[in-house]
Amino acid sequence: MKPLLFHLNHKTVLLTGIIILALLLAACSTQPPALQETAQSTVASAETVSNADESHADSGQEAQTAEDKAEPELSASFAVLKLLDTQPVMEQDTLRYGSLCITLPNGVTAQQQEMAGSAAVIDLIGAEKIGEGEGYGKSGPFPPRIWLTNYHAEYGNIMELFSALLDLLPDTVLSERYAWGKERCYLLSYEKPDINGYILIYGNDVYLVEELSDESDYSFGGLLDDKAVRGKDGICDFGARYRNADKLYSKINVQDDMSFLVSQDIIRDRMRVILLFEDGYFTSLYQNIAYGEWNDAPAFEDCNFDGCPDMAISETKIYLWNADKKVYEAAQIPEEFSVHSWNAEYYPQAQSIWTYNVEYAKDAEGKSSWDAFEQTEKIWKWEGTALVKKRECAANVREDSVRICAYGESAERVLFDETFTIEEWKQNSISVQKRYQQFYAGMLPEENDGNLHKIDDN
Repeated sequence: MKPLLFHLNHKTVLLTGIIILALLLAACSTQPPALQETAQSTVASAETVSNADESHADSGQEAQTAEDKAEPELSASFAVLKLLDTQPVMEQDTLRYGSLCITLPNGVTAQQQEMAGSAAVIDLIGAEKIGEGEGYGKSGPFPPRIWLTNYHAEYGNIMELFSALLDLLPDTVLSERYAWGKERCYLLSYEKPDINGYILIYGNDVYLVEELSDESDYSFGGLLDDKAVRGKDGICDFGARYRNADKLYSKINVQDDMSFLVSQDIIRDRMRVILLFEDGYFTSLYQNIAYGEWNDAPAFEDCNFDGCPDMAISETKIYLWNADKKVYEAAQIPEEFSVHSWNAEYYPQAQSIWTYNVEYAKDAEGKSSWDAFEQTEKIWKWEGTALVKKRECAANVREDSVRICAYGESAERVLFDETFTIEEWKQNSISVQKRYQQFYAGMLPEENDGNLHKIDDN
């Protein structure tokens, strides 16, 4: 696949937390003013974690929005990236590209190929012959190829630059691997299908490097691991590609007039803090949400069918975007939904969620019986931030008969209660289909191919 080309106990815990915060604040004072604001935002995140329950319970804390803070109105500030026509230069065993200095292993030479758009193309001749255990990853059949692009960046806060880079790489998550704020030296990594990408920042110089994923151990990734890639005059060692992964950056458009730079910080391996910065206003934290690190990173997707990206941490832990208030709000999801959420289907056209679960009866020895079980289907709809069960249908299957009962929002609202022969059930007879049609009516689309019971008389 051709790579992407770039065109443009709690007292002890609390005391420890206070000490850490003091150290972080002291570090802030040694940073350039443009970086102090970002560092203080991270301190605020650490403070959230220090106050969290030692049992790792979710804090679910939501920060004030920009409107709530009643601060003076800020003006937007953005980074400017200018594409440079930088050519690689080979000097003995060193490949220079702008202010980058790449030391090649013995026996490896850099051979420039035809430009690919704005990217310089380099083949590392001989790298494919260096075997594992010789200090440079595993070998391969062909010389590995890398693509390099150079930009000049004008920016104040480093978050401005991250935002601009994410505009270059939409739908991408950047992992911060190395950061030396004093020298403005950073290494970020990202992934695309079949591609490993790296962003190296040294002051105002920005380099984007891509390689084929299958070649990464004996290509640019291997060079990073061997600390063979340095900034100008060797001052900045960008570190290894797998070093750290505690900070992630991405960008989301929540509605037409608003987007966020999303920073994810993992604090002491036990809390994940999501920091939201309105695009252009990176010195003012807009909202933060913290939860236990054992949960996965959030997925930004539309969960309640309103067209806006919600923050889904799991099927049962979701923050919904409120377009009127312009803030994320915790969703209220019933505990019983978690039993069914493993098998769910979503119908945006009907704004409904269908879930399914099966429970098998136990015999005298406590073993499950394959002939006696209960299949339960439920239909859910959103009412504001609450997920509400609208209907439930349970089929109690026994050896000779099947009893099917359907209810509305409560067990008192019986839609139907009818018993069928096991043959009618297995054959999905017209009578059975009509009952399920009654259950689905007005809640799911007529073509609900994902459900167990068709209602098309076929």
